[in-house]
Amino acid sequence: MLVYQNQSGFDRAKYEEYKQKYKREGMENIAFYDPDFVDIYDKKFYGFTLIGKGESGKDCGELLPLYSCSDCFKLHFVRKKCMQKSCPNCWEDWVKSTTPKIAIRLLSDKARELNDGRRLVHIILSPGEEIVKAFEKRKISYEDMRDEAENYLSDKTDGQYAGVLVFHAFRPSTRYWEERGEQRKDDDDPENDKKKWEWIRSKKNWYDYVEFSPHWHFIGWVGWIDKPVKNEEFVYKMITTGGRVARFDTGKKKAGELFKLVYYVLTHTCTTKIDYSDTDEFHSYVWLGNMAGCSFGGVPDELTAYNEEMARKKGVGKGDKCKCKDCGGKLYYMRKNLDFFFKVYCNIAYPSAHSLNDLRGVVLNSTASNRIKMNVLECMKAVELGELFIKTVGPPPDAYIVEA
Repeated sequence: MLVYQNQSGFDRAKYEEYKQKYKREGMENIAFYDPDFVDIYDKKFYGFTLIGKGESGKDCGELLPLYSCSDCFKLHFVRKKCMQKSCPNCWEDWVKSTTPKIAIRLLSDKARELNDGRRLVHIILSPGEEIVKAFEKRKISYEDMRDEAENYLSDKTDGQYAGVLVFHAFRPSTRYWEERGEQRKDDDDPENDKKKWEWIRSKKNWYDYVEFSPHWHFIGWVGWIDKPVKNEEFVYKMITTGGRVARFDTGKKKAGELFKLVYYVLTHTCTTKIDYSDTDEFHSYVWLGNMAGCSFGGVPDELTAYNEEMARKKGVGKGDKCKCKDCGGKLYYMRKNLDFFFKVYCNIAYPSAHSLNDLRGVVLNSTASNRIKMNVLECMKAVELGELFIKTVGPPPDAYIVEA
């Protein structure tokens, strides 16, 4: 299915228009060229794109009146984030939030217990030319190709495997190597290899520097694994360091290395702009073996503890970026801060029991300074108007926009 992208990004309306046209004419797999659009996702990439090179979620980037100062009550704003991996604004946030979910789950006590006697390793699985051509000709689906990868891993390990499988659709193209002048195409160091993808991603025509080369990164637990055999349907590469298999289940520094590896692998995973799956969302990674959902169970205790600690450290009012731009006071959630104002300055224990009109009179008659009164009234107006506040009052100065 052809997918269009113009200079401003993916054109959903154009895509849907021609999707219906192709369906009516029974030409769903025929690509064509329209000079108004860049034909990059049809025969070349089969609908796949790097994360961060797709569409933003609904209302992503819109300003929300969310915080106010604990001292002067000045209103501050944040930009709404959709947190979708396809979003040009949020893909890095998706990577940062997904990395601990994967790494901590792999290192959890439960994972170690379920995989006692196995090693935590990194393996790259690449399909042979025959399988890739079958996919390109639509003889097999993406899910079929992924199942073949898992079957191959199962055969090589005699079924003794469990972990996460992350899909990559691309490798750097010949043009990339020619322009960068890099000699070492195989680089097992995630930190060095990450620079390649940072450079590619920085280009508007990033798609000219990659080629379709589907493969999977398996990060997980295995026991014995048979060596690759020539002319197999798949080939695998066990990542090594210093001539030995790189393991992430032993040593104090291994947890940090695993976090870096997972982050690196996620930075250039992909999503799709066409419907390859029966589900609503294309899964860039899946869990396998005893680490899959039903087998593994719920969220490991280690991840719950990690999330609680991160929430505590990130709390509103932490760091210079979350300080009032007027007086330097700490920022707190606006609604809670309003409750605090009415309880302290106005002796109203339950402000939610009063109408906003009544509370405005209370504010004006309070002992607070005129500056605080005006700021509190502005916050109350934001509560009253909600999403219409920006449209009614206008966008705030950049100084009052903070990071969430």
